[in-house]
Amino acid sequence: MQSPIFHLLQCFFSGLVLTLFITGCGNTKSDPNHETSHSHEHDHDHDHDHQHSEPRFGGQMVEVGHTHNPDGLLFYFAEVLPVKDNRISFYLSVVDEAGNSSSPTIASTEFMAYVSDDESETTVSREIKFQLREDNSDNPMPLFETQIPTNFVNSRLLSVVVPKLTLGGERLNFTFEVSNKESLQTDHANDSSDPGTDTKDENQPLEKEEK
Repeated sequence: MQSPIFHLLQCFFSGLVLTLFITGCGNTKSDPNHETSHSHEHDHDHDHDHQHSEPRFGGQMVEVGHTHNPDGLLFYFAEVLPVKDNRISFYLSVVDEAGNSSSPTIASTEFMAYVSDDESETTVSREIKFQLREDNSDNPMPLFETQIPTNFVNSRLLSVVVPKLTLGGERLNFTFEVSNKESLQTDHANDSSDPGTDTKDENQPLEKEEK
C-alpha cells in the first residue's frame, strides 16, 4: 500500500515543481515594460543630440539631414533666401554636436532638383539645377542658386524637392517652400507707371485744339 502512494506523491510534487518553474520563466520573458523603456531611452538620446541652426542672412532655415563620422554626428542646414531676380538660392552650413557651425565639404558644385507651384493641384513639376555661385566675399558658406522656370515666374508659392545631395559621404534629400510674393510685387511696381501723367499728356494737345 505504501509503495503506490509514495510514487503517486512523488509524481504530484514533481509536476508541481515543474509547473512553477515554467510559470516563472514565462513571466520573465513576457515583461511588457522592458523593450518599451529601452526604445524610449533610445529616442530620447537621439532627440537630445539633435542640433538647430539660426539664420544668418535673413532667410528661413531648413534641415537637410545628418551624417555620421568618427568625431560624432554632423547636422546640415539650408538657409533659403527670399526670391530675387527670379532666382531661388540658399546657403549651406553644417553644425557639429557641440553647436559649432562651419562650411560643409561639397562633393559636387551642382545638383538636380524639382520645382512646382505649391498652390496649384494640377501643376507639373519642372526639373531645375542648383549651381554653386562663385563669390569672392569673406563669407565661408557656399551659396547655391537656380533660375525659376518660365512656367512658375508668376507663382506665389513654390515647392522645391532635392532628391539627392551628397554630404559627408552620404546621400541626403530634403524639401522646402519659398514665397515669391515679394518678388512679384516688386516687379509689378517697377513695371507700372503713373496713369494720371500719361492721360494728361495725351489730352493736352486736344485741349489746345479746342481753344
